[in-house]
Amino acid sequence: MKRSARNVVLLLLACAAAWTVPPALAAEDDAAALEAGRTLTAQWLAGETAALWARMGPQMRAALGSEEALAETGAGMLAQLGEEQEVLSERVSAQQGVTVYQRVGRWSAAPMPIVVTWALGPDGTVEGFHVRPAPAENLGSAVPAGETPDGRLPADKIVAQYLEEFVDQRRAAPGVVVGLFDKEGTRFVAHGDAGDGRAPDAGTVFEAGSITKGLTGLLLAQMAAAGDVRLEQPIGTLVPDGIELDPLVAAVTLEELATHRSGLPRLAGGPEMQARMSGPDPYAGSTPAEIFADLARVDPAVVASGRGSYAYSNLGSALLGQLLARAGGQPYGTLLAERVFAPLGLAAPTLDPADVEGRRAVGHQGGERVPPWTLDAYAPAGAWQASAREALALAQALLAAEPAWVPTALQARPHGGELEKRIGLAWHHADIAGRAVTWHNGGTAGSSSFLAMVPAEGIAIVVLANAGGGVADSLAGELLAYGR
Repeated sequence: MKRSARNVVLLLLACAAAWTVPPALAAEDDAAALEAGRTLTAQWLAGETAALWARMGPQMRAALGSEEALAETGAGMLAQLGEEQEVLSERVSAQQGVTVYQRVGRWSAAPMPIVVTWALGPDGTVEGFHVRPAPAENLGSAVPAGETPDGRLPADKIVAQYLEEFVDQRRAAPGVVVGLFDKEGTRFVAHGDAGDGRAPDAGTVFEAGSITKGLTGLLLAQMAAAGDVRLEQPIGTLVPDGIELDPLVAAVTLEELATHRSGLPRLAGGPEMQARMSGPDPYAGSTPAEIFADLARVDPAVVASGRGSYAYSNLGSALLGQLLARAGGQPYGTLLAERVFAPLGLAAPTLDPADVEGRRAVGHQGGERVPPWTLDAYAPAGAWQASAREALALAQALLAAEPAWVPTALQARPHGGELEKRIGLAWHHADIAGRAVTWHNGGTAGSSSFLAMVPAEGIAIVVLANAGGGVADSLAGELLAYGR
């Protein structure tokens, strides 16, 4: 596949992926979504490009560029996969304001099962399309069963077996590093290749992606505690002069941006963003002025209909960070270092991949090398460049729950339906094998990450892998669930 094709299949996961078990659809919706997913897959397999192009939403069309590019992308994927030989499973669910159809099957040229995912908007348009190795239902099935008591995570030899299967058998990523903190202390286990012949270790830097959103949530909590902003403050009070917002948009609050309840779309619809989506670095060159201009373009009816309901938004997270920068009178990165990392006793975070060249793992997508993303003005949504040692140090600091703004950021906000009740200021909450987990993950074109804490047990885990597609999620979940 050409590089642009890889970007397109990542649209569904751009910067991060929802990891909690999605809510089930009503039976009638389930049947309709199942039929829609089957139809789209059949059209893709048959090369019916015109029919597929007619279903593509604006963002997909902008990312692809043309019907011809769609045909080339589809043909490239199929050339790599061969023929679909067997459908192993199908499922439909509701995620992030869209209906998702997932189909797992065996393919003639693929060494492992492949999952094909279609994301459909409320009007039936295709908002995302993703093809990747299917997460194992029981990753580490060859690992002997054991017990893990409260306050403990699996022993190093058990983790090593998981990583060997993850890299050597599933080929989920060239390399992976896991950091663990429990009653036994801090430890790291790594396996594979950093992408350039080096063995990865605790100091190898990966793109942490949307874990950065959790950092932005911490910054919001700190600045609110300091009196610089208020959680319920309308965004219209912080935008630059000359930015004209509809009253419905201006009324959105900072807390709603942090909890993905703002009603803003997942991605900006401005010409600059749309032009970059077909390239290898979709956020490079973005500016705060562009973000504010894109905010002014948002349809107020869209915000009015979605406000209060959870819908993951990279635009909203980037906007939040830039508004905090305006309120604090300093660049986002400076505020993050001085207001969040310094009080937690941590070194300043790195947000530019150029600053860690030579220490950074080389990202991969579909078995090919891909360049890192340069987030620029979208840094608050996904720019953190972190090693397992650095990410685990953050998790340990957060487990200490000090200063007081830390639990303010982490605690679930009591608002709305079930999903809204389980998100803090960007930090998600889930139950994994009886453990109450606070977490965030991340995904770029060539990297997958997962950071999770279990405050009740005082444990934390970090998984960093140099392959896109959210491959860190299932591994983290298996390690948290081992022996429970």
